[in-house]
Amino acid sequence: VFPAVTAMLLFHGFRKVVIVAAILSVLCFLVGIMVSFLFDLPVGASVVAIHLVLFILFYLIRKLLKIS
Repeated sequence: VFPAVTAMLLFHGFRKVVIVAAILSVLCFLVGIMVSFLFDLPVGASVVAIHLVLFILFYLIRKLLKIS
């Protein structure tokens, strides 16, 4: 759910949202795997935490820039 919702914060067209969500999923997965390996954490929780951080980051940027 996080990749799609994050992509919807950035784009409005269906095709763009799907492509960006797929890219975000892969990137967050790779970063989550690295974080999990470096800090000896569960992989699933690390991936979800990265997704959550990215969503909050884009949400705050959107609010600060007042993009509708």
